[in-house]
Amino acid sequence: MNFADTDDYNILAGLKGHRSWTLSFQIHILILNSLQLMSVQKHFRRYLRRNFSFRRLVVCVGLIVLVTKVITKRFSSNCYYPIVTNTVVSSTSLSTSNNETKLSLVVLTHSRTESLLRLLRSLRDASYDGDKVDLHVWIDRSKDGTVNEDTVNASSEFEWLHGSKNIHVWDKHVGIWGQWIDSWREKGAALILEDDLQVSPQYYRWLARASSLYYDRSDVFGYTLQRGTLRANRTGFGRKPLRIPKSSQTFMYPLLGSWGYSPVPKHWANFREWFHTHACDPSFHPYVNDLVPTLWYKKQERKKSMWTMWHIRYAHDNHLYTVYANLENERTLAASWREPGLHFRAKKGAEDKQTSARLTGKMDFELLESDSPLPELPNDPPIYNWNGVREL
Repeated sequence: MNFADTDDYNILAGLKGHRSWTLSFQIHILILNSLQLMSVQKHFRRYLRRNFSFRRLVVCVGLIVLVTKVITKRFSSNCYYPIVTNTVVSSTSLSTSNNETKLSLVVLTHSRTESLLRLLRSLRDASYDGDKVDLHVWIDRSKDGTVNEDTVNASSEFEWLHGSKNIHVWDKHVGIWGQWIDSWREKGAALILEDDLQVSPQYYRWLARASSLYYDRSDVFGYTLQRGTLRANRTGFGRKPLRIPKSSQTFMYPLLGSWGYSPVPKHWANFREWFHTHACDPSFHPYVNDLVPTLWYKKQERKKSMWTMWHIRYAHDNHLYTVYANLENERTLAASWREPGLHFRAKKGAEDKQTSARLTGKMDFELLESDSPLPELPNDPPIYNWNGVREL
């Protein structure tokens, strides 16, 4: 009830025009209104004491915090915070007649020690023609912060004969995104490999020649040792894999091959900057319409296990391509053993030879032998679009 509706107020209001109306009456009105406000506040506090206990207050605050976390996770599921700290647990250098590093090998691993050693042995046995090639092994931690000591010891004890060797251990768990995006931040040429690969003895010769020949091309994003089989856009082709004519021994394709990938340094630096800018934007998703990888990415987006979708989107927006070798007899420069891990599980009904490797435990394709000729490298390699149709 408001004091203005009371009889006392009406009486005083009637005296307003009388000579005896003084400042004291106005003060009286203010005092009465203040007393009434205090009475309302007293009743409100009494209501709170009766209906809201401390326990209920704690529960309410807890619910608010929980809802806030759920909303934050839902609308910023892509967010990636770069972790750039690592510890070099082992480092060796080798004196060579050529002190200029031609290539840095960046090997990504976690706990598959035997797989790692198989890859390292194949890299060591490759032909480098006297060039200095440095080795960097990056070891991720488990989510609980532990590191696989067998992997650390095996890589530290491995003898590398072609340049310096550095073993890096992340100070925290970074996952596949952190491994790929932030392991290599230098300006020189690098080849990034996951530990379930094996390379051909000829891989370096092809990579060195290709990167030298196409060095000045602004549309080359990088070079891959992987054999191209995925038709990224199947519109009008059903489930048919990518088929490149034998006459195109070297070709360019917008889809990267992550099984042995060597990015062009300037494009890689720009891509990393773009990634870090967009990865924490909850409204941005690196989708490219009509592509098979986009469907795969949407199914596992919250897991942050498919960094390649970001590369695909960047390549699509900037009209960049990856250079592939199309070897005879289905040979390849780098083969994957497709061992169980983050992406691969044994499945029935394999669609192609690469998928069936999950069931057999064998390499997806046979490696190019040391005595086999390298593919031709034309000055203007043919370019194929997402559908696998030649454009130029």
